[in-house]
Amino acid sequence: MWAWAHVSLLVLQSTALFWMARSTPLEHGFPLDDAWIHQVVGRTFAETGVLGYTPSRFGSAATSLLWGAVVAINHVFLHLEPAVFALIVNATLLLTSAQIWLAMLRRDGAPFEAAVGAAFAGTSANFVWFALSGMESMLLVFLSTLSIWWWVEPGKRPTLRAWASGVALGLLFLTRPEAAVLLGVLVVVWPWTGRRWRDLIATAVPCVLAVLGYVAVMAAATGDAKPSTLEGRRVMWFQDTPTASPLELAERMLTAWVRRVGRCRCGWGDRLAEHTLALPSARPLFWMMLGLCLGGAFVVVHRRWVRFGTLVAWGACHLAVYMILLPTGGHGGRYQPLTPALFYGLAWIGAWAAASTMLIRFSSNVRLRAGIVLVLAILLALPTIRSVDRWSYAHRDAVEHIWDTEVAMGRTVGSLPESATVASFDIGGIGYFAERELIDLGALVDPTLVSALRDSNAWPVLEERGVDFVVVPEGFGHDFPDPWNFYWRLGLNKASSRLSFVESIASSERAWKRGVEASLHGAPVQVLYRVERSR
Repeated sequence: MWAWAHVSLLVLQSTALFWMARSTPLEHGFPLDDAWIHQVVGRTFAETGVLGYTPSRFGSAATSLLWGAVVAINHVFLHLEPAVFALIVNATLLLTSAQIWLAMLRRDGAPFEAAVGAAFAGTSANFVWFALSGMESMLLVFLSTLSIWWWVEPGKRPTLRAWASGVALGLLFLTRPEAAVLLGVLVVVWPWTGRRWRDLIATAVPCVLAVLGYVAVMAAATGDAKPSTLEGRRVMWFQDTPTASPLELAERMLTAWVRRVGRCRCGWGDRLAEHTLALPSARPLFWMMLGLCLGGAFVVVHRRWVRFGTLVAWGACHLAVYMILLPTGGHGGRYQPLTPALFYGLAWIGAWAAASTMLIRFSSNVRLRAGIVLVLAILLALPTIRSVDRWSYAHRDAVEHIWDTEVAMGRTVGSLPESATVASFDIGGIGYFAERELIDLGALVDPTLVSALRDSNAWPVLEERGVDFVVVPEGFGHDFPDPWNFYWRLGLNKASSRLSFVESIASSERAWKRGVEASLHGAPVQVLYRVERSR
């Protein structure tokens, strides 16, 4: 029975992934400009040996050093279309992670019905989309899963598996630095694993070495041990809420935070309702599902399913880290990729436990129990089917938008005179296809530009760097200072007479709207200006 469960899970995930990707040409690339940033980092590493956006600065714009190195493999050896290579890698990680989740539930002694939770987790539409995003999200999920599995499943060679868990944890840190917190989760569950002190040391050593190595290299190369992208992202996400307290930002991250301009749902309440359950936010059914999810988490803890429970604890801990560090779900929820998967998987476990309790109390009929379980599975599968279909169109529109704006602008910038100095806020598709050095106004490459972004005054940067052309993302209304309009957010309006319009590139409003509601991919328009020299 369990063998069939593994095969069925593989088929379900593969079908969901195929259905979601079916209408999008892979040669058109990615649904997020950030994915193109990783491609530039990988290309730079392949060509120069420097793991960063620009050869002159190690770690620049590299939110994930390990993913940048993985991307470089394609640029050195395979030369596939970037989206094809990324999909092959991420699909493998997606399918493998879910197989380990199912094995965790089996080894925990969960009933077969409860193990269906792995299928619901692995086919959650928002979660499946991460395999198409071109980002490092699935690498984070896989390495987290692998580290937990080797730690809580000692096997015949417990010390060797402890070392393996530590190596996976070290690689996880190089995928996302905040993920080093998983070591603390492993320490917390240590008493339930039957491991010895030397196993804990074996797991901690590779992780600590990875952290120390990262800090030393970053400090030596940049003068700052922190990731170079953190402050730039914080300003981008929270510039329009300067007076909000950390508690308010965390609350907005968890609940239904609706940014009225552009209808961009940023809170997990909205995201889980609309993009996991395919429901409008704050509907009663969503709150019922949330209750089932919490009930499922209680079942996992109460019944001491240590393996899967550690994964659940890590998902909750990772969410809490972002509530403090960067309280936003990120583009398409990719900052916390375990959240949509565990929400859906735990909801099934909670629903099954509630139905099972009622059946045991009122009836011992096996056929009746099987029938109710089947009905529950079908009812919970319906949102998945609908959501996967909606994500298919949203993904297509997001890819189309990035291709028609950032990529198209990149080709335009590439045709400018070689001697021209160009600055841009978005540097992914533009940088990849322009194939020239850009001055990054988003402070991902050079953290010293954070103050210009925070103060909405990029003019000193443009003057100091001798910028000839500047590319800025804007909303559909050039003169309206909405959150998408970086012409205003960068303070370029303060000396508009010094800018002369060159070209504006926009995707269709339909493609932008549906794509942005799902993935938050970016502004609808890219505008190129010439900077007139002051006299």
